Amino acid sequence: MQKTNTNSALISIDWPIPQVLAFSTTRQTPDNIHSSTPPFNDFNIALHVDDDPEQVADNRKVVAQFLPAHCAIQWLDQVHGGRVEVIKTVSPIPPHADAAITREKGVALAIMTADCLPILIADKQGKEVAAIHAGWRPLSQYIITNTLAQMKASPDSLSVWLGPCISKASFEVGKDVKDIFVNQNKALEQAFSDKASGKYLADLQAIAKHQLIEAGVNDIKCDTSCTLLEPQRFFSYRRDRQTGRMVSIICIR
Repeated sequence: MQKTNTNSALISIDWPIPQVLAFSTTRQTPDNIHSSTPPFNDFNIALHVDDDPEQVADNRKVVAQFLPAHCAIQWLDQVHGGRVEVIKTVSPIPPHADAAITREKGVALAIMTADCLPILIADKQGKEVAAIHAGWRPLSQYIITNTLAQMKASPDSLSVWLGPCISKASFEVGKDVKDIFVNQNKALEQAFSDKASGKYLADLQAIAKHQLIEAGVNDIKCDTSCTLLEPQRFFSYRRDRQTGRMVSIICIR
């Protein structure tokens, strides 16, 4: 479903749906583009991390160049919750939400990540798309269920991409986090492995896949790259704390 751009700046997602365009950035800067300065080295697209706002604005303009000419990007003010926004027209004021849905051509949905899991969804007729910011907090607040509930397409008609995120090998959490998910669904215990001293390793993609399958989604593709373990390709908040963000984008052509 995906391929990496020749200069490694973009992960192009080859949806089996011609009407849908989707891609994800890495931290690497597209060719011949001026990049952000340390500690946001390379291609940061987030305004909330204390990078130079003018540089971020320039980076966002570069991202927009990979979209159809009629498309504009709807950014979100991601709050690590369970709120979903249905987007009909692009607003310069980012909605407070961690997922967005659109059925409109010309609206590109954007999710920023730097360890959290980006999820992109399209119905197989190319008439509806969604983007989800799926860190453990939104996942625990049913962000996937909430998104699917507001989509018109049935779950079995959806195609889903799970993007690069912090992997199970790197994502240490406490018993409190594990208990939240296991109390919701005993089967999610398989997404956690014991580490030591009350700590566990959590698998965000496994949690998301289980929730999607439980909801009736059966077409799921994963990019299993680990954002923390690949510093040349990805920003990672847990690794670097002060760092940039990648973006995953989906739109109806």
